[in-house]
Amino acid sequence: MLRQTEASFATEFDFQEVLKTFDAMSGCQIDREIKLGLQQVWTRQSPRYSFTLGPLEGIIEWETQRDRIYIGIWQSDLH
Repeated sequence: MLRQTEASFATEFDFQEVLKTFDAMSGCQIDREIKLGLQQVWTRQSPRYSFTLGPLEGIIEWETQRDRIYIGIWQSDLH
């Protein structure tokens, strides 16, 4: 069972590859709303997006100092 996972992507990565990786990290649970949140952070329309997926929580955020996007997912009872 997933307890926590995270990844960081450089801007050179293709959005669809980031989305596929993110979907795999979540156990293939990404819905339209979360995909939109990822897209908003990816295009820098928003600096951060938080979400809940059943027993999972997560965050997508732009790391401005490193010019990378960070995705973290964890069990709700972990933090």
